[in-house]
Amino acid sequence: MCIDPGLRLRPGQDYLYVHRAYARALAAAGAAPLLWGPDTPVSALGRVDGVVISGGDDVPPDLYGATESPRTEPEVRERVEADLALLSACEARGVPVLGICYGMQVLNVHRGGTLIQDLEGRPGGIPHGHGSAPVDHLVRVLPSTRLSAWLGPGERRVRSAHHQAVARLGRGLTVSAEAADGCVEAVEATGDWLAVGLEWHPEHDGTGPGVYGGFVASLGR
Repeated sequence: MCIDPGLRLRPGQDYLYVHRAYARALAAAGAAPLLWGPDTPVSALGRVDGVVISGGDDVPPDLYGATESPRTEPEVRERVEADLALLSACEARGVPVLGICYGMQVLNVHRGGTLIQDLEGRPGGIPHGHGSAPVDHLVRVLPSTRLSAWLGPGERRVRSAHHQAVARLGRGLTVSAEAADGCVEAVEATGDWLAVGLEWHPEHDGTGPGVYGGFVASLGR
């Protein structure tokens, strides 16, 4: 769920929105997608089976103890604070979470991790895309992970559009996929809480049925 405080869609008017590809991918997997906004009370978590945190702009670096770099494009703070509160509530209640791109990054920050603010110029780095300029590249799904149960281990071609990534891994998270340049491409919680984060956008590539289908099947409904 993204918030536009009158800056993008229609000047002077607030909107909540999400790319329709998320809803289509969830519906194709057998779920009934609903939009969760900052005005939705956390008590409503008792009425849902799982939560998807969609892509967005950058997590404000002060939230993980860093100084903002010139290339950082902070997400609307109201959204970030709402997502952090939602993650805390989901973890406390055991509600499964799937985080996509920004959603993975805010999951890592929720668990006390930090982020690389810009991947450009890293020695040996490969393009990972940015905003509306996605790129296709390979990731390696690590064996013996929840993600490997959804997709199978080994290489998968994915579509990504992120210029930030995990620096220090958050507590209780483990890496479940990585790119050829070592960039962390997926993480998941190691305990009882079902929480998986992906840097790429499975709703736009061939991994979508496995990821969204696996997530929905894991909800046990």
